[in-house]
Parts: sequence; C-alpha cells; structure tokens
Amino acid sequence: MQLPGATSNSVLCVCVTDFAPLLTPAKNEAEQISQNMTKRQLEAQHGDKLQTVLDMLQQRR
Repeated sequence: MQLPGATSNSVLCVCVTDFAPLLTPAKNEAEQISQNMTKRQLEAQHGDKLQTVLDMLQQRR
C-alpha cells in the first residue's frame, strides 16, 4: 500500500500489537478515551502514515 508522501517504494515494519487497541470498537466511554490517547501517541510517532497503517491492519484497502 502506498504511504502518504512516499515518492519511492519502501517498507514500513510495524508491530500489530502496538495498534491492537485501535482495531476494535470501544465498548464504553473509558475505552474510547483510552483509544483516543493511544491514537494521539501513535500519530506523534507515525504522523500521516497512521491512518494508512490502520487501514492495512483492518484490511480496508
């Protein structure tokens, strides 16, 4: 899958367990808050690549 802003072929290795909390719907407000915090942390690490990574893990594309 093409990552945003990529100008050439490259490989991005991710650990699926790092993204696991974002791959299932929140069951309550506390889980939603936790997911939001996790997402912000991952956005700081991965920037605009985060949604593409989540899409790949959820097999949306």
